[in-house]
Amino acid sequence: MSRDSVENKIEEFLRVLHSNAFTLQRGPVKVPLHSNPNTANENQMITLPTTLEDFSFSNSNNKNTDSCRVELKDGILTQMGQSISLKDWDEIFKSADNSDFSTITPASAQRLLKLYSLSTNRPFPISYFTSQWKHPQSQLRYLQSFAFNGDLLPDVIEPLCSLYALSKASVIRTLFCILQSNPAAFPLLASIDSPPTIIALGKYFHYLLSSNNFFQIEQMLPLFSSITSKALSNELQSSPTMQHSLIKYLSITKSPLETIDSLKVRGIEGTIIGLMLVQDDVISIKGWASTCGWAEEIVRYHSEELKKAGIRDDIIKRAEDVFGGEQSDFVAEKVLEEFKKNYKKFGGLNEVIKMKGTKEYEYIMYSLLTMCDKSFQKEEDAIFIGSIIGEIIDDSLLPVPLVMHMMRCVINALRIPGNQFEFGIAALKKFIRKLRQWKLYGRLILANKRLQEKHPELVNNITARSDQIPYVSNEEVINRINEIKPLNKEMQQIMFSILTLAKEDLKMACSQFVAFCRPKAITSIAEVIVYPCLSRPELIPIYLSLIQVHHKTFHSQLQSFITQEVNRVIKKLLSQQLTPVDAVILHRSGTVIGKVTLANNYPVLTRDLYIRELLEDSLSHTWCCDVLLFVIRLLKEAKGIFNKQNPWMSKLLSILRAVYEAMPPSTSIHGDLHKLLTQFPTNNLVELKVEEKRIIATTEVAGELLDLETVVKRGISQILLESYYSRKIKIEESIKICPWVITSTYKESEWKLIFSVVGQCIEEEYQKTKTKAIESVVSMIKNTIIRDTKRSPREICKRCIYQFVHSTGKKIFTIKAQQYIPKRYYEEMEKWRNAFEEKMNENELPEEVHDIALFTIIKSNELWKKWIIQPQIDQVIKEIVDSCVKESIKKGNEEVDKREIIAFDDKINQYLTQSQLLAKSVLLPYQQSIYDDIEIKKDKYQVCPNKKEHPLFKRIDITKTNTNELNLISKSLDAEWSYNLYVYVVLEELSDENNSLEIPLFIDHICGLIKESVSFIKSIDSVYEGLYWILFKNQSNDFIEKQIKSIIYAFHSFFITSSSSELTKRSFYSCHHRFLLNTEPLQIPTFAFYWIEFITPSFILNRVEYNPKEFTSLLVQLLKFIVGLIRNEKEIPKSILLLYSTTLRLFAILRHDYSNYISSYFIDLIQFIPYKFGQLRSIILTSIPSKIPFSMNIAFNENESVRVQPLILSEIYLPQQALIDIFISSGEEKFLPFLLDSIQPQHYLPLCVYLAIQREDKTHSDAVSLLLYYLVFNLSIEKRNNLLNAMVDNLRYANSHTLYYSVIIQMLFSSDEIVAEQIITILIQRLLTSKPLQLGVIVTFMEIMNVKRYDLLNKKFMKQHQKVLNIILKPN
Repeated sequence: MSRDSVENKIEEFLRVLHSNAFTLQRGPVKVPLHSNPNTANENQMITLPTTLEDFSFSNSNNKNTDSCRVELKDGILTQMGQSISLKDWDEIFKSADNSDFSTITPASAQRLLKLYSLSTNRPFPISYFTSQWKHPQSQLRYLQSFAFNGDLLPDVIEPLCSLYALSKASVIRTLFCILQSNPAAFPLLASIDSPPTIIALGKYFHYLLSSNNFFQIEQMLPLFSSITSKALSNELQSSPTMQHSLIKYLSITKSPLETIDSLKVRGIEGTIIGLMLVQDDVISIKGWASTCGWAEEIVRYHSEELKKAGIRDDIIKRAEDVFGGEQSDFVAEKVLEEFKKNYKKFGGLNEVIKMKGTKEYEYIMYSLLTMCDKSFQKEEDAIFIGSIIGEIIDDSLLPVPLVMHMMRCVINALRIPGNQFEFGIAALKKFIRKLRQWKLYGRLILANKRLQEKHPELVNNITARSDQIPYVSNEEVINRINEIKPLNKEMQQIMFSILTLAKEDLKMACSQFVAFCRPKAITSIAEVIVYPCLSRPELIPIYLSLIQVHHKTFHSQLQSFITQEVNRVIKKLLSQQLTPVDAVILHRSGTVIGKVTLANNYPVLTRDLYIRELLEDSLSHTWCCDVLLFVIRLLKEAKGIFNKQNPWMSKLLSILRAVYEAMPPSTSIHGDLHKLLTQFPTNNLVELKVEEKRIIATTEVAGELLDLETVVKRGISQILLESYYSRKIKIEESIKICPWVITSTYKESEWKLIFSVVGQCIEEEYQKTKTKAIESVVSMIKNTIIRDTKRSPREICKRCIYQFVHSTGKKIFTIKAQQYIPKRYYEEMEKWRNAFEEKMNENELPEEVHDIALFTIIKSNELWKKWIIQPQIDQVIKEIVDSCVKESIKKGNEEVDKREIIAFDDKINQYLTQSQLLAKSVLLPYQQSIYDDIEIKKDKYQVCPNKKEHPLFKRIDITKTNTNELNLISKSLDAEWSYNLYVYVVLEELSDENNSLEIPLFIDHICGLIKESVSFIKSIDSVYEGLYWILFKNQSNDFIEKQIKSIIYAFHSFFITSSSSELTKRSFYSCHHRFLLNTEPLQIPTFAFYWIEFITPSFILNRVEYNPKEFTSLLVQLLKFIVGLIRNEKEIPKSILLLYSTTLRLFAILRHDYSNYISSYFIDLIQFIPYKFGQLRSIILTSIPSKIPFSMNIAFNENESVRVQPLILSEIYLPQQALIDIFISSGEEKFLPFLLDSIQPQHYLPLCVYLAIQREDKTHSDAVSLLLYYLVFNLSIEKRNNLLNAMVDNLRYANSHTLYYSVIIQMLFSSDEIVAEQIITILIQRLLTSKPLQLGVIVTFMEIMNVKRYDLLNKKFMKQHQKVLNIILKPN
């Protein structure tokens, strides 16, 4: 398109725009309240003042009708959109920089944006209008128009402010209207410190204050305090009415002094405002002086200006005295003596109250009000006046504003040491019970550090009083509801089953509810729903689903019947004196009605419940606050469905707003009203009667239901928890707590209190299931172990019962507990988590490390379960299972004692000495399997005892192989399990030079004895112990070691055959494993060669895969022995080299035959092997699991296997694992120094593996990488080398960990020269000295060498080592 045609197009566009597109309109300019031109609602408009004089807030209805505007017609949009192509727009926008071009209004700007959006999908090119123009006047008009678009405002606001000098009034007018139409633009404007934004913000604050929009002012003023103070100061200087509006706002705030300090309004204006508040008895002169110390010079040298502003002379004089510290600040002794004299004359405070309306009464009260704000010279005077002030506050003997003034004086006095502090203490002791009602003042007093140090018993008393039960337990509520309307037990059971089913399958529960409702009347259904909901509000969501089903299936007016039923409950409650329990039910009624009706866009019909009448009637009763809370809970469920335009809602809100204005901030529901009116703002007020205002100012909520949120907010204590759970709590001191959840707020004792009460409650709930499980196990015992009453002696039965309960019974108890307890524990602790989260959300973000850690754990569901819940669940399950085992054994033994079972017969065998160890012949088959199925503890053997004087040991004949003879000997040995001593006595002959012991005969003899023994596992374990005694006594005796080796091999051949049962194999290898642990090379070094043979796969068969943890423990012992021998040896003996080569061969076999095992447990094996054992480490690190898909024909990172996480079965232990999890979840850098100090070099390999596992969750990737980088660049060179080696250890076969650490190592290589040298040194060492080679090491090295940006060959450290460089550059 040529330039001439573009110019013609522009001229045509302008002509159409002037002649057809715009219509001239008279009246105020209207600004659209939207940001998206396609979704604009043209009915929402505000008036745009045309001059600074239009900023008049006294009469908001005055509008300038002389201004004019132009608006774009809708009909022209389509025509223009079709006629202007995409390429034309650039030229059109560039041509807009023309002094003759008529500008457009905000409304037309929106049309132009819409026209552009119809022509193209590209973003609007606002950069044309924000760059420098030749004609800034035209640019200013465009920027003003585009500023009302929410999407363009951030781009145009700064250029618009920069053009302030061209038209000051116009720019300020635009910024003001932006704030008025879109308050969310406040942070954007407040972040720009410029004259137009300061003036506009000041005008906007003035507008909000004049219109009593204090909710919005409270949200804005704390933000951007510096520019806010400038804006307020500027507006105070320019507008006389601003001062009155600001004083009005400060008079109703909860803490005027803190607000004055945060506003930072200084100078003469700030001083006038402060003294006006003092003059109106809003704040004390001393409090103002301590907060506004900057005002001292103004008070001293500008008293005339203060008088002109309306400040009384006495106020100015008091201010001068406070700043000057003169004697007038103290109560004069003459005045005090006269007061004491008259006070005693009148007969004390009680008599003075009776004189109300007389001069004497006014004298006493005026004197007290004057003295409570001053200091005392004597301590006894301070205590005397403080006691009187405290009594007045306690009994509310003065109007509420004066009582609040006295309360503030007492709080201020508690902050001042000396006599003022004693005055505050004397007063506090009198009105301490009032602090439950005035929670805000209670928190201020408890936060006083001087009070905590000087009077800790008083602080505890305040806390205890606030913890006493004005609060109501849920059990009391349930009992009261049953009194109001007892439901049929059958209906209760049916509904209980439906609710239980609803937690697992809501659809099935709904179908059952429909079947239940079919024959019932709708009024009965409403009753069944209402009363359980009032008892347990947490069931309301389930009931809402059931109501919806009933609504669709049967009757569309069930909500109406529910409301009517609740109305009947309310009338019954209010027909008598309202108790705290009744008040809780009333509050819950509001929640139930709100969720059933308003939350589902269903109105509360007047015929069902006339809420307005109920609310208006309550204002003249003492229970008005309880009805107010009922209405608040009802209305807050509207959640935006209803708004203030709704007449029904508007009338209720106008009453609530009037109550809010009349209610003191100390009232307990003041905050709830504030939240509701913030959610549904209204400026309408109704006129309240004087009596109604008095009742509102003096009453309080009759009852509060104690919930966990309240417990956490008020401080966790045993009294509160016992009240909430309705039970006495026994604190379990053995509970272990994660150290990173212990903070200054939540101490270890409080966590123990929580876990104790939760565990005790769940154990109590589990009691029925526990009893049933015990009964089932005892029933199994009756039907099996003690079924044959004639053949089973009592001791046999009891022994078998013990074994049965510890094996089968324990499994049953564990499964039952795991099915119930974790789920229930999660539910209960989730309530605590929500309570903690709500408390933390109310405060600022934590700054202390432990607070941040707790905040992170609470926010993360995974960490909450892992570090808070799971350890406690394991403990609770263990305790429950142990108690079940003990009780089952006890009941089983009682059953045995009840029956007529034959007693133990001592004549069965002459050698039998202990009744619990009987001959196998008296055991039934199922009893034998139970009796023999026991676990052997893997502990150390006992020290060899002396030979016992026993006939059997004096003359041992190993030639006896007859079954009867062996039976008699085995019974005798079974009595005390003395096979060990028997074997020891026989084999001791081996140490004699002239020994004649025939080993084959001995083996046959011992195997026969074991075969005849009562317990195979206990007898062979005892035999192994005897072998250990011989071996330990005869160390370095190669002959004896060979004989023991042959004996063990013979045992293996005899007992481990193809026909051996799994029980026999498991028993044999369990005893064999214990023997190997006791004879490990570190204990008996000379036995090491034979010891290795006993752990070879050919000997232990499938034990590598069947019990890999036990096998790993043996390999670890071998590796520790080998490393200890070779570590410091300069010249290694051939014997040790032979042992090392044997070890290499063992691991090579394992790598070939059990590669899955080696790769899964490589952490346990590799962390004990130093880096100089390169070949041994490489054998372990190069073990590749079977069925790993990998191809060398494609790039390494394109293989499917590098996306698969490797299987890691080693137990990863890290000393600060909780802190690592917290850091990974939060990414908070404050934890990094703690981790740097706590992680030692021996933990680097498990740390790297653990981080790689955590990194599989992509959300943790950045935190994991940050931790690795921080450690690498902050560790010492030696420790960094160990960490880099641990990373290289993860460069194994193709898996996700290998790929991740390959990338990390390459990133570290390119980041620092010293780190790069360390990395390349480690990689070359692995490649040149360690074979077989790790695939990941090869890939990483090739990447570093071949990628140009790494520039390996030109690195300085590479050029200094020419030999290494030559090796790398070799073709092969």
